[in-house]
Amino acid sequence: MRITAKAYAKLNLTLEVLGKRSDGYHDIAGVFQTISLADDLTFEPAEALTLACDSAPLADDDNLVLRAARLLQQRGGTTAGAAITLSKGIPVAAGLGGGSVDAAVTLLALNQLWRLKLGPGILRGIAAEVGSDVPYLLHGGTARIEGRGEVVTPLAPMRPHHFVIVTPALQPQNKTAAMYQRLEPRHFTQGRVTKILADAVQRGLPLREPWQFNAFDAVAFNAHPELHSWRAELVLAYFRRPHLCGAGPSLFMPVDSMADAEGLVARLPLAPGEQAFAVVTVPASAEFTFTE
Repeated sequence: MRITAKAYAKLNLTLEVLGKRSDGYHDIAGVFQTISLADDLTFEPAEALTLACDSAPLADDDNLVLRAARLLQQRGGTTAGAAITLSKGIPVAAGLGGGSVDAAVTLLALNQLWRLKLGPGILRGIAAEVGSDVPYLLHGGTARIEGRGEVVTPLAPMRPHHFVIVTPALQPQNKTAAMYQRLEPRHFTQGRVTKILADAVQRGLPLREPWQFNAFDAVAFNAHPELHSWRAELVLAYFRRPHLCGAGPSLFMPVDSMADAEGLVARLPLAPGEQAFAVVTVPASAEFTFTE
């Protein structure tokens, strides 16, 4: 059997940090949504577990794909191998969940390839060990996220929305941990904006600016002054307010149509190493194809 998959990126339409926990993690509240920007993966039976990736820095033993695969081997009690290939379309370490969705798709695909028949609860437990975003990305779509990210409540599918994403040429070290360290108690909230947006989504209402929020907006622009110019560029181009994707450094901004998104991307003054994307919401984190 050969399994191919498209693994879709995610946006945090809201991302509130509620406070620091005794285990060192932070409690969050958010509404997450998968989008059409994707990585491509293939999985084939093999004697050993290997990963080939078109992004050289990711083709190492610490890749989340291999971490997820090894944990699945342990929980499934198998020594089966797989030849995995990964072609990146989602920018690396950009706040779009690329590594996390690759790991989630790996769990789903290898559970099938190795015929382990592990249930959703076991897969969610493995996913939570791999990373905080991975449990959500086992399913994707529209969902409310709580805990440190492992508590996932699916919401009614969001009506199609279009966005422009800009990824600056920044490679901050230990980005997520560094952003959390910059947060102070005054940046913590109670999850109110997330509740408002989740209720609006359930009623089928379109996304509105007051319902978007990211706690890291308050600290990321001081940490990375380059983001100020991109925020100003996007506001002037479309008169909407962009927000940080996850812990950054990417920014996203809603637009009215794919034509608007593609037109704006075409006009943006991208420097070498910078990227921009026109995307639309998608209802799940992955699409799979199975061939014998």
